[in-house]
Amino acid sequence: MKTVAAVPRQEIPPRDERAVETLPSLLRVSDIARAFSLGKSSIYEAHSAGRLPGYRLGDGKGGLRFAVSDVLRFLAERREP
Repeated sequence: MKTVAAVPRQEIPPRDERAVETLPSLLRVSDIARAFSLGKSSIYEAHSAGRLPGYRLGDGKGGLRFAVSDVLRFLAERREP
């Protein structure tokens, strides 16, 4: 059986103005929290309420991932004047 080497995860520095440009195409909850200064629980709640669509990877309780476009749409919908 072949082993596949793990690809190192790209770290996103907190509050980086260029964070959106450096994001991978699917984000983890921790990536979104760090890049946009949000609490992880807020992200989970938005997903559970259907306001932020995501992907459950793996079987059962696999990792939750979010498309960058969905995250940006979610944030734009909450923009205040």
